[in-house]
Amino acid sequence: MRLLKLLDDGALSLVEFTGSDIPPYAILSHTWGPDYEEVTFNDLDKGTGRNKIGYRKLTFCAKQAEQDGLQFFWVDTCCIDKSSSAELTEAINSMFQWYHKSAQCYVYMSDVALRGNVTWEQSFQRSKWFTRGWTLQELLAPKSLHFFAVEGDILGNRTSLLQAIHNVTGVSHGALQGEPLHHYSMETRFSWAERRETKREEDLAYSLLGIFGIYMPLIYGEGRRSAFARLRKEIDESLKDQTLSASSYFIPADQNEGALNRHYLSISNMEQYTLEKERLNAQQNILDSLRYSRMEERKLQINEAQTGTYGWILDPEFRTIPQSDSLLDWLSSCTESRRIYWIYGKPGSGKSTMMRFLGRNISTLDHMLPWTKNKPLLRIQHFFWNPGSELQKSIHGFLRALLCQLLMQNSDLFSQVVCSNRWAAASAPGAYQIDWTQAELQQSICECIRFLKGSATVFILLDGLDEVSGTDDTQTELAEFLIKIASFQHVKICVSSRPWNIFRDAFKGFPRLRLEDLTRDDISLYINAKLSSHAGFQLLSQYHQASAVLLTRQISQKASGVFLWVRLVVRELLAGLRDGDGIKTLQRKLELIPNDLNDYFRRLMDSIPPQQRHKASVLLQIALYAEKDFVTLHPLRLIDLCFTDVEEPGFILSDSAFLANVDLANRNELKFRLDSTLRRLNSYCMGLLECHYERTSGSVDDSLIPVALSASAADRLSSDHDGANTTQDGFQRKVSRKDDTDAFLQAHKVTVDFFHRTCRDFLLTPETWHMLLGFSTGPYNVQMYLVNARICQFLAMATIKKRAREAMSLASNILSSLARPAFRDTINSAALAAIIKTAVENLPRARNLVSSPRYTNPSIFSWDEEQSSFLTLAIDFDIVSYVRQHLNLEYVRTKGGRPILDYLLRPRFPTADSYNVGNQKPNTELLCMVLNHGAHPNQKYGFSSIWALYLCFLADLLKEHPTCHIEYAVALKLMIQAGAAVVLPRSWLSCETDYAFYSHTSLFEDDTDEDRFSTRWTSAVPIVDEKADLGSESYYAVGDLLEHFRPALGLVVDRLKELISSKGTFHPM
Repeated sequence: MRLLKLLDDGALSLVEFTGSDIPPYAILSHTWGPDYEEVTFNDLDKGTGRNKIGYRKLTFCAKQAEQDGLQFFWVDTCCIDKSSSAELTEAINSMFQWYHKSAQCYVYMSDVALRGNVTWEQSFQRSKWFTRGWTLQELLAPKSLHFFAVEGDILGNRTSLLQAIHNVTGVSHGALQGEPLHHYSMETRFSWAERRETKREEDLAYSLLGIFGIYMPLIYGEGRRSAFARLRKEIDESLKDQTLSASSYFIPADQNEGALNRHYLSISNMEQYTLEKERLNAQQNILDSLRYSRMEERKLQINEAQTGTYGWILDPEFRTIPQSDSLLDWLSSCTESRRIYWIYGKPGSGKSTMMRFLGRNISTLDHMLPWTKNKPLLRIQHFFWNPGSELQKSIHGFLRALLCQLLMQNSDLFSQVVCSNRWAAASAPGAYQIDWTQAELQQSICECIRFLKGSATVFILLDGLDEVSGTDDTQTELAEFLIKIASFQHVKICVSSRPWNIFRDAFKGFPRLRLEDLTRDDISLYINAKLSSHAGFQLLSQYHQASAVLLTRQISQKASGVFLWVRLVVRELLAGLRDGDGIKTLQRKLELIPNDLNDYFRRLMDSIPPQQRHKASVLLQIALYAEKDFVTLHPLRLIDLCFTDVEEPGFILSDSAFLANVDLANRNELKFRLDSTLRRLNSYCMGLLECHYERTSGSVDDSLIPVALSASAADRLSSDHDGANTTQDGFQRKVSRKDDTDAFLQAHKVTVDFFHRTCRDFLLTPETWHMLLGFSTGPYNVQMYLVNARICQFLAMATIKKRAREAMSLASNILSSLARPAFRDTINSAALAAIIKTAVENLPRARNLVSSPRYTNPSIFSWDEEQSSFLTLAIDFDIVSYVRQHLNLEYVRTKGGRPILDYLLRPRFPTADSYNVGNQKPNTELLCMVLNHGAHPNQKYGFSSIWALYLCFLADLLKEHPTCHIEYAVALKLMIQAGAAVVLPRSWLSCETDYAFYSHTSLFEDDTDEDRFSTRWTSAVPIVDEKADLGSESYYAVGDLLEHFRPALGLVVDRLKELISSKGTFHPM
């Protein structure tokens, strides 16, 4: 362990200690500033760093340690050599113990001032120290913990501030007072970290190692999900090792602070451990079933409010602003019956930025305490995004996000809203896909709200009601649902939208605020901040001060409260400054810029050079494309656009040598293609499109950090986690400094989207769309292009073992594209499927490599058990053309595992309407083909037969969905004609074949539950009388079983029974 010592001359020295020779020491807990402000190991090693801001914290710690009689102290910024991965791993795994063994721990709160601050307690509870991931163990591990203000004055200790700390963190009094952490469940300990953040996404998992007493190697770059998966695995193994010991196994606990007796923890027996693990896994599976790709993306793409703007809305003086209702009064009121607050404004007025500002700055303590009355507050945020995926712009996606956030913040809700069938599905091995209907989601949310009455409050922040796709009825339905849940006194909802009549009517009489009336000062502040930060404008202001002031004033006046227009104009003027424009030129440019946004966008389109218009149109058409045939889980990525320089959208099939000449797995080629694509995007699209670098952070709220990569978003440049500026060149450095594996992963995190929703709206107007099609001499085949581009990516990614998960995700998207109704029966679909066949079959299929949500998961989970192949996968996805070409008599007769006939009869996605993907009904053409190839309905499969399983499947399906596709009835007819048994044993008719379990378990179970037979078929089904050669088991006539289908099939049942009669009676075997 390396400690700091204050020398007589005031300098700091690092001293190494090993083993048991470590002297008593103090330790510092603090929040890191920017890396360049902190004193590092290298700084101290070289004798530098004294001028850094962070040096103040070191001197504070040194002086405080000296006052406590301690010679040595430890600070994480400079006592660890982070250039050594081995030392960093050891330090992070030892951190909890280092804090625990310290003589004193000092918490330095840089954002809490004591002197002259009579309300420092409020600042204390709002301190960012309570939001950081690493500070959780620093709060719990030390024996002696004291808090200090920024001036170095003591605020109190963990005991004197106990209640305040508990209120902020939710950590129990016992844990704060030193009760052993293993007295608390895994779920409870995880909950303490739920709303905390770390700079690097993996650190949120690594910061919990000490909380769970786990040692684990660090793999930076693995991502948050992988890090947490490894952490949970280590926890499971640790608990398992303990439970495998003697049943009376005890672990001595550390001495409690101030306690006289030593406590012991009795480790649960194996049964208790297994039940706990199953419960947590089921909860996680339910949460995964609600989460969806890009669920938080929109919020994190929204611009952060310019420093100093929007603060007025939370200022007490704002209560007096005319023609607006006070948000502060509404937030705090415990008597307000109108519990929806509507923020509205015209397009581009800054509504989303305002909503993100409120999400970050509304404080329970400062703004909502009279209403919450110290009850826990569940905070929900959702941001609709119309240019995004179907789930990002739908009520269904909002409801999933809302229920997911409620469950994440209060685990007691699981038992209230999850029915036994859904819990069983979530608990099954390999469970992943649990479909939710919109009605189920609404009912579950209402149940959650009712359950929380009296024990908690709920605050929902909902942005962009006008972004919801659908008709007026859809938006009315959403508004009515919000009004319904806001009728509960413990629920408040703040919404934003454009001032459409449908929302004016819905929220008539509710508190409201029109944004563009109140942002003039914010706009002026933004303009001054952006222009004055530019060296060229600073120079102009020195020599033309009055003209410079006039220019900023004119921009503000022309804006008419539309923040987006301001951003676009400021961006254009900054570009002029870079090119050397003088004040007169800038003023002329401003005069020529249209005030209306659509006129501004039209001017941009007109300025595209004629020789670039075809390529610009292709790029914009791809960006405008919205998949309608299935719910895509993939955003548009920069790498998707890497082949737009090729004229033919179906370039793989049109050029047989194309794939041989492309190697995206090669870092240098990947870097080149990304660079050239980004340049084309910037050059051709006039700033209408921009790139974002996705980076999952450790917090619930910040799963994406938008970092501008294109010149079209110059005002959004920020730094990556290594401190490098992520400009175009910065991104190249990020890719080039990684190995090929990480380079591909980094490339896949760069997404492309419109600068603002109004850009997309403009391009979709009939006039502009006609212009675009004119540029490209007709519509561009975007669907064909994207499937070709993603096949190139998939084939490269499939060669990288560490990227099997991402490769399977791409394969899922490609298969869904090939199976589109208008494409699945074409020669091109079969040809493209054949290209990916070998790569798909060779992918690793371990279940830990497959996670929600992937459409291929149901097929992959049971791949080995069913002895599946790419051909059966094509059946699952209904890629008819490929199956027709490759299905032959030999394969039908010799395939082991699950029979081909069963794949066709029991489709993998029978109720997947919400996904609209894959085979949802029997394909009667292929069914005839397979029967003609010799497949037999009575072939045994597991503990039943194909025919019996189909009847059970259909009974279960019709029970939940009384109407079904006519193809199911046709399949019954074909099976009877092919010789299906007309009598079946009770055990075969009692197998578990519930369609709802197909995604999670085997397609059948060795389970002949008598209750299942009665539930499925009812006890009214008569037993066949003729039992002479059928053994002792009860048998039932298929004709009688078909009566169960009459409500759905009607007179078809009569024709089927006539067909059975004409076939005679034969044994089921």
